Amino acid sequence: MLGARKVVSFDIDGTIVNTLDNTKLVVNRLFGVDVNDADIRKLGLTKSLYMLNREQILMAFSEVWKRPEEIRLIDPSIPGCIDEIKSNGYDIAILTASYGEDRFIKRVLAINNISYDNYYHVNDQLKKKDANVDIHADDSITVINSFAAANRPSMLLLNWWNEDRLDSLPNSDVLYKCKDWKEMTDLLCSDGLQK
Repeated sequence: MLGARKVVSFDIDGTIVNTLDNTKLVVNRLFGVDVNDADIRKLGLTKSLYMLNREQILMAFSEVWKRPEEIRLIDPSIPGCIDEIKSNGYDIAILTASYGEDRFIKRVLAINNISYDNYYHVNDQLKKKDANVDIHADDSITVINSFAAANRPSMLLLNWWNEDRLDSLPNSDVLYKCKDWKEMTDLLCSDGLQK
């Protein structure tokens, strides 16, 4: 008898698609504020927008998603990587806490040929750790720390905005740091994570 397929979930913003550049442009256009990359690196995107109130931040994030044709993949190989991961016994879930509306997010996924089996949109990124998935990939140090604290397997996609905060990650047998999508795909398709 065949075993149940494992579920790997992927975050959207910063893991599958690059909304950072679009957000910086929208914040500048709507509010005349230049978002500083050094602040993003040190504080994360949301905290780097300290000069805006919550409603303005939500408006900016929402505006970015209203133009799905302008949102680009982090890596053009992602559709092929996801297909390879699926062919190696995983179901694919999208697990996001994005401020974008589901219809726009799903449109971005369709435009970019991202196939998935399940879609979960939580209202708080720390709730991702409670999802019914076997392993999660994200670019957020906060999210990865929450998975590690719950002893849940996760993969951190390294990028310039999270590399300065890697020292906040715990030593953990269930936390994997991946430099790119190829490394995540290789890790998922290896014997080590299939057991």
